[in-house]
Amino acid sequence: MTASIRLLAGAVVLAVLVPALVCAQPAKTATKAPALASASEAKGIAADAYVFTYPLLQTYRELDRQMNQADAVDYVGQWNAFRHQDSLPGPKDATIRGRSYDAPLSWAWLDVRAEPVVVDIPAVPAARYVVFQFWDLWGHNLEHVGTKTAAGKATRVLVAGPAFKGSPPKGIDRVVRSSASLVGLRVRTSTAAPGDGASVAQLQRQYRITPWSVAQKRPPVKRGAPPALARWDDSKAGSAGFIGYVNALLPFVTPDPAEKVALARFAAIGIGPARAFDPSAIDSGIAAAIAAGVGEAEGKLEKAMAEARGAVDPVGTRDAFAGDPMKRAVSAGFELHRTARAELLEAPLTGDGGGDPFERGARYRLKFPTGKMPPADYFWSLEMIIVPQVRLVDNALGRYVIDSRMPGLKTAADGSIDLLIQRESPGGDLESNWLPAPDGGFSLTLRLYGPKPEAVDGRWRAPLPDRVMQ
Repeated sequence: MTASIRLLAGAVVLAVLVPALVCAQPAKTATKAPALASASEAKGIAADAYVFTYPLLQTYRELDRQMNQADAVDYVGQWNAFRHQDSLPGPKDATIRGRSYDAPLSWAWLDVRAEPVVVDIPAVPAARYVVFQFWDLWGHNLEHVGTKTAAGKATRVLVAGPAFKGSPPKGIDRVVRSSASLVGLRVRTSTAAPGDGASVAQLQRQYRITPWSVAQKRPPVKRGAPPALARWDDSKAGSAGFIGYVNALLPFVTPDPAEKVALARFAAIGIGPARAFDPSAIDSGIAAAIAAGVGEAEGKLEKAMAEARGAVDPVGTRDAFAGDPMKRAVSAGFELHRTARAELLEAPLTGDGGGDPFERGARYRLKFPTGKMPPADYFWSLEMIIVPQVRLVDNALGRYVIDSRMPGLKTAADGSIDLLIQRESPGGDLESNWLPAPDGGFSLTLRLYGPKPEAVDGRWRAPLPDRVMQ
């Protein structure tokens, strides 16, 4: 992989030659990839296959972290069970990657091969931001269910895989259907007030995942062995070895007609559901051509990501990607399983209004003019982190974000709000609108929870801070 894509995806280097998923799947006979007419053909197929299956690769990387790495912040370790962010992050944390101060996270992976599962969401006050986000192995967002859709009522969600053909039973409020038999789930549960982690934990304890048969008080359906993941090796995923990871996930997806055509073509280089793949077992020239195709695909993907930066919404459903594998790969490259923009808008602010990066020791003012407040149904927040460490800024106030719900946040007589971003306290009444900066590099992120339509479609844009001349 190239350096920039590694940064987006992370790196875990471990010694495993042939990744595989061990589960209730029929045994496959190891076969060599068929001979190709030329190495150039292998290179072209590999380039297309890598872009096409890039979301599967990134999902495998995520599954390895969440199922195999017990020290990972989002480690789950088992199927059909929740793992919750255990506390609000603070400045003593080495990094806040994978953690949220405004809306702590919960994670789960649902195994719906044998039968659906029921996800129970308790009644949440309509003014409280909570969203359950479901996705498939390709990176398609399936549904967002939460306070925007539940209207303050308890909600039962049936999550069904491709084998489910029945009708939902009584008592089910929503049905999430997936063409994959493994479904990802992430929950964002906002604090009731800035810094209030206790109310989040209270809600998280009420989230439930139950097999459909158990929810219906019937004998449980016999399940196969749970999927067990071989470890991820970044160096292999950036060469011909990527095929092994793809093959390990293909038994759990049901391709649409266009995907079937593509996968049939990719079979010429050894791609197929649960198919054993060993790069050393094929012609060295073909293996080299496949690796060259991967390199070519990485270059194309980097270029597409650079061109897409700043687009309104690079994430979406299967329909939103409109069968374009590059759009789908770009989405996975930016951020795998990103929450839909209509639910959460995140605006990174990496420099000032003059186009310059934030300078050490400088003072900045971020102004929301009258009538131009961040348009959000729930609340907005401005978070500061130290870069490149991705840590919160230690300060005497214990203030790591400016939250629109903060008591004492001051609005000017004309209705505007000025946020002061600097290292030293501005003193007096100005301190209520002060976000303390570090003695070093930093970046800002403005988040809108439940953004209004004008923010979603780009009519409203986040302003940039202006440097205050001293």
